[in-house]
Amino acid sequence: MTVSDMDRRPWKKIPRIRTIETIRYADAN
Repeated sequence: MTVSDMDRRPWKKIPRIRTIETIRYADAN
């Protein structure tokens, strides 16, 4: 996932630490 993809998603408003966790969670699925 790229930063550009992140910018288009709702979790953009989530703090960076949570965003990283979200990416890892999505990556695991």
